[in-house]
Amino acid sequence: MELKHIILWHDQMYVHKIIIFNYMTCDMRWDQDILNPGTFHCNLMVLTQPDSTEPSDEHLFLYGRILGIFHINVIYNGPGMTDYNP
Repeated sequence: MELKHIILWHDQMYVHKIIIFNYMTCDMRWDQDILNPGTFHCNLMVLTQPDSTEPSDEHLFLYGRILGIFHINVIYNGPGMTDYNP
């Protein structure tokens, strides 16, 4: 995909204070996590994908910190495009 096929809707980027993740727990219940970069609720941990089938000393998780939350409405106008909806 080339950048010439990308249109930013109204040339705007939106900033958010929180992000909410909905997910299913191991006991088949729905739960949610709320991350806020301005508080101590800005850290996250995700499961890694193994690089190979051999066991190794790699960590099972990746750790991160949310610095900011942004979103942009994007329109793709390249090959295979169906309409101009963002």
